[in-house]
Amino acid sequence: MVLMALDHTAYFIAKIGPHEVFSLPLPDYPNAAAFLTRYVTHLVAPGFSFFLGAGIALFVAARLRQSWAHKLISQSLIVRGLILILLEQLLDNPPWIIGELNADIPIEDYRTETLPHPESAVWLHFGVLFELGAGLIIWGILLQLGTPLVLMLSVATILASYVLTINADPQVSAPAWRLLFVPGNAGIIGTGWPILPWVAISGFGLAFGRLLLDDETRAMRLALTFGIALILLFVCLRAIGLGDPHPLLGTGWIDFLRVTKYPPSPAFIALTVGGNLLLLCGFHRAIAVGIKVELFLTFGQAALFFYIVHTWMYMLVGLAFPRGVGFFWIYPIWLLGLVALYPLCRRYSDFKWSKPVESLWRMG
Repeated sequence: MVLMALDHTAYFIAKIGPHEVFSLPLPDYPNAAAFLTRYVTHLVAPGFSFFLGAGIALFVAARLRQSWAHKLISQSLIVRGLILILLEQLLDNPPWIIGELNADIPIEDYRTETLPHPESAVWLHFGVLFELGAGLIIWGILLQLGTPLVLMLSVATILASYVLTINADPQVSAPAWRLLFVPGNAGIIGTGWPILPWVAISGFGLAFGRLLLDDETRAMRLALTFGIALILLFVCLRAIGLGDPHPLLGTGWIDFLRVTKYPPSPAFIALTVGGNLLLLCGFHRAIAVGIKVELFLTFGQAALFFYIVHTWMYMLVGLAFPRGVGFFWIYPIWLLGLVALYPLCRRYSDFKWSKPVESLWRMG
């Protein structure tokens, strides 16, 4: 949540919005600080997807303990997924549209090219809440699949997505193609987050969540092992030039680390899921030795509330800077925003936990 706010501060207030799209050259960053500011936020979206899957496993276990039937649990997940998709259209998309329209200068993406699309206005944009909602719906339907099948299906989906992406014609604009596999526009529909590769990451999280329920110690030990293994896999994939639509062009460290996020390539997934697993192990260890992490827990326990409120808040602040601000102003503005969000998230968290388990307020 904290890293996401950094990326969105850059977008709304500094007017910087690089995108690592499969069909365009990767952004050429002006300096290492700009690259690292964007790069560290790559952990965010895969983290959302992975921990969504883990959360599904924990949700199912909690409801089974309360004697809910599998059918009711599945229906609850599907309803929550549909609500996320609706909230994106009603509450999430407007600040992005306002923020872009308010800018007196084009949002800087470190490129001159734009994503090819037909000449038509986009009325329905499907972003991160769409892919998270789709994850809830799909895994809600497939809830009783065994863990081996979940893992095999997730791996196969990522590989299929990669093969289709590297062979894709960027001009093909069928709505189903855009929504499922590659980003872009199709008539009035636009998507930056085609659902299948992201839902596959949720499948990994679902498997991890089940393991966590069975044996927490073993789960955390495997998280560390797989976190390291995935980082090493990323290094190997980049070294041999596989796992990403963009070939390794230069010899610098930035060239080595740049990979495709839209849609997430196998190299991107290996790096970011591995990074999230290592962060999880670090936080788990910190809690075990008594280090306080309430700040992060507060934001995480009010995740949907944080997401909606922080987007509107940074957008409204950005209205005061239609031409953007200097790069290094991003950091103090980001931190001030987190200070303002903390008490709001505390209050919302207290509110939602006061509701009964079947209340939809609990999903916030």
